[in-house]
Amino acid sequence: MPIETAPNAEQRDMFVVRAFNVSNEFTGGRNYTSDAWCVWRDIYGGFSRWPHKFAPTHWTALPSSPKSEQGDQQ
Repeated sequence: MPIETAPNAEQRDMFVVRAFNVSNEFTGGRNYTSDAWCVWRDIYGGFSRWPHKFAPTHWTALPSSPKSEQGDQQ
């Protein structure tokens, strides 16, 4: 989904972000697509743990945790 729709800092949710086809001074003018990173919004609206100097372009929610086949008996 577009990064503008990502959760805000007040929601305190972790989610996955990527940057697709970014081209600017930080990439040397070359198109760059990042790996996926798990992040959350900091109090300033930035993306905690995002390692790049440019902003991500897209996000998605984390998937639900898998449930064990034996239920909660472990």
